[in-house]
Amino acid sequence: MRHRIVHAYFDVDLEVVWQVVTTDLPGLLNMTNQAIQQLKSGDEKNE
Repeated sequence: MRHRIVHAYFDVDLEVVWQVVTTDLPGLLNMTNQAIQQLKSGDEKNE
């Protein structure tokens, strides 16, 4: 998607972008935060 947004801006379907932002991004943020917490807890065990 990034390639399309950067190089073919006028061909971007804004409904698709909005769907990704509202549907997919919250889950990705949650998974990223969980991974960060797991890494932090793993680091604390090794100290």
